[in-house]
Amino acid sequence: MASVSGPSNGRDKQMPTGNSGGSPEDDEAESPGDDESDPEEVGDADGAAPKTCPGMPLSFVHRYLNFGAYSVLSEVASYWSEEIYGFLLRRDLRAYYQHLMEVATNYEQWAAAGGMLDKLTGKDKWKNDPVSPDYDYELLQDRLAQLKKARESGNMSSMMFMLRTSLSRNLGDAGNPRLYGITHVGTKRLIEDYIDEVIRQLHFICEEESPQITLKAKYDFFTQTQRAYGRTALCLSGGGALALCHVGVVKTLFEANLLPRVISGSSGGSIIAACVCTRTDEEVTQLLDPKNVNMNFFERPGEESTFLAKMRRFWKDGYLYDVDTFSHTMRENIGDVTFQEAFNRTRRILNITVSSSTVYEMPRLLNYLTAPNVVIWSAVAASCAVPFVFNSCPLIAKKKSGFVPWNPSGHRWIDGSVEGDLPMTRISEMFNVNHFIVCQVNPHVLPFMHNTPSPSMLTRAINSMAFLVRSEVHHRLTQLSELGVSSPTIYRVRTILSQRYYGDITIVPSVRMADFTRILGNPDPEMMIYCSNLGERATWPQISLLRNRCKIELCLDDMLYRLRIRRFMDARLAIVSESQGPDFDVRLMGPPTAPPLAGNSSMAHSLPNVVEEFGKRSVRETLSSPMINDMESEPEDYFSIKCTDVNPTG
Repeated sequence: MASVSGPSNGRDKQMPTGNSGGSPEDDEAESPGDDESDPEEVGDADGAAPKTCPGMPLSFVHRYLNFGAYSVLSEVASYWSEEIYGFLLRRDLRAYYQHLMEVATNYEQWAAAGGMLDKLTGKDKWKNDPVSPDYDYELLQDRLAQLKKARESGNMSSMMFMLRTSLSRNLGDAGNPRLYGITHVGTKRLIEDYIDEVIRQLHFICEEESPQITLKAKYDFFTQTQRAYGRTALCLSGGGALALCHVGVVKTLFEANLLPRVISGSSGGSIIAACVCTRTDEEVTQLLDPKNVNMNFFERPGEESTFLAKMRRFWKDGYLYDVDTFSHTMRENIGDVTFQEAFNRTRRILNITVSSSTVYEMPRLLNYLTAPNVVIWSAVAASCAVPFVFNSCPLIAKKKSGFVPWNPSGHRWIDGSVEGDLPMTRISEMFNVNHFIVCQVNPHVLPFMHNTPSPSMLTRAINSMAFLVRSEVHHRLTQLSELGVSSPTIYRVRTILSQRYYGDITIVPSVRMADFTRILGNPDPEMMIYCSNLGERATWPQISLLRNRCKIELCLDDMLYRLRIRRFMDARLAIVSESQGPDFDVRLMGPPTAPPLAGNSSMAHSLPNVVEEFGKRSVRETLSSPMINDMESEPEDYFSIKCTDVNPTG
C-alpha cells in the first residue's frame, strides 16, 4: 500500500500502521515516548531551566509575588482600619468632650473639657507654632529675646528701661480675638511666654534689692508704668430684665479674679453695677443668690398687673409702671448709700449714666467724683426711667440735714441708654481707662451682635446690611436737623443710632427670641438663674483673652500695692519707734474690703523683719488684704497706725 504524504509540521512523522483510525490509548502511550525522544522541547524559550526541575523558577516567582502583594494589601488594610477606627473614636471623644462643655456648671469644668478637646483635634500643634498672619510674631520674638537677655544679665536698670519704653497691652496685635477663636483654652505659646517673662521681671524689680535703685525709684517706676499701661473697665448695658445676664458675667469675672474696679452701668445694667459696687468681696457672693435680692422692680406683690391696668395707667399718666415702686425696691437692695460711701467701703468705682428729660441738658456720668453725695438708688431709678415705661425722676442727695434734691431746680432725668449706654469716652478721661469689657444685652442691639471671633458669612452680611441701614437713617435725620426740621423724638433716635455698642472685648449672651417677651416684667428666681447661666457661658470662651490682656495690669497693681505698703511702713514705723517706749503694740488698720482687681494677697510680705527690728515690741497685723490701686491717693488715706503700750507699768 502506497504511503500518503501530508504537510510537514516541523518534522516528518510516519503514519501509524495496523489501526488506521488510531485510538486514544495509543496516543497516550506514544506521548511519553515523544517527550523523552525530544529533550529540546523541555524548558523555556531561553533553554535555561534544568531538565530535572522544569517548573521551579516560575513557581518561585509566583510565590514571591503573591507574598509581596499580600503584605502590601495587609499594610494598606491595617492602615485604613486604624484610620477609620481612630476617626470613629475621635468622633465619639469629640462628641463626649463637647457634651461635657455643654453640661459644665463652672469655668473649671468647661476649661478642662475644652483643653482635652483641643488636644484631641491637634490644636496643640497650632499653639506651638508661632507663625500666624493674625499678629506680628517676629516682633514678639525679638522683644522676648531682648527681655531674656536683660534678665540674664541681672541689670535692673536695663530691665526697667525696656519695660517702660516697650510695654503695651496689645503689642504686635497679640490681643487679636482671632488668635483666641481657634482653641477653646489658651492661644499661641509665644504670646503666653512673652507675658510670663514680663511678669517675672516685674516681680524681680519689686522684690530684689539693688544699691542703685531706691525704694522711691521703684515706686515711681511702677506708678508711671501703670499710668502708661492704662486700666480696664467693665461696662454693663441696658436691657430690662435681660440685664440679669450681667449677674453671670460679674460672677465669672469675680471668681476668675478679673473683675475690674471701674464698673459702669446704664438702665438695667446700673442695677447690677450698683449692687456689686456697694458690696464687699464677702457680700458679692450673696448677691448671686436670688433669695437675697428683691426683684419686684416693676410692680409690688399683689398689685394688679393686667394689660388693662397698664393701659389705664398709660392713658392717665403717660407711663406703664410707677417709678416709685422701682425706687422702693432698689432702696431695699442697697440702702441709702452714696457714691462716696460706696467707694470708701469697697474701693470700686461705680459709674451710672443718666440722660436729661429735655434736649437742652447734657447727659451725666455719676460717680464719686461728679456726684459724691447722691444716693445710688435714686441714680439707678433715674437711669432706668425708660420713656413711656417709667416716669422721669429727680436725683436725691444725702446731707446731714436729710435727703434733698441734688438739682435745686427740680430737673428730672431719664434712661441712661438713650444718650450714653456705654460712656467709654468720659470714663477714659476721668480714670485713665483704655481697655473696656462690654456686656451687651440691649434688645435693639443684640440681634445684630455676634458672640464668636469669626462670625459666619451670613452673620457678616446681616451686620453689614444693618450698619448700612443705620448709617443711612442717621444721615437723613442729621439732614433734617440741619434743615431745622427737628423734634425731641428725632433727637433721641439720632443719639441712639450714633452710639457705639461694643468694646475691646464684647460679651454677647445667646438670648432666645422668646426671652424678649419678658423684658418688662418682674423676673422670678428661675429667670435670674437662667439669665445668669447665659452670662456665664458667654464669658467662659473669653477668659483666655481677658487673662492675657489683663495679666500685666493685675501684676502692676499688685507690685504697686506692695511698694506703697513698704513706703508707708518705713515712714510710719520710723516715727513710732522714735516716739514710743520699748514696749508697745503696733496695729495697722485698713479698709473693710479689698478691690478684686489685684486679687487677694497677704500683708505678711509687706512687714519684713518687723519683730526682729523692734526686739521686745509686739507687732499685730489686723489688715487682711487691702488692694490699694488708686494712684491719686496715698496709703495714708487708707491706713492708720494705732500704738498701745503693752507693758504700761514697767
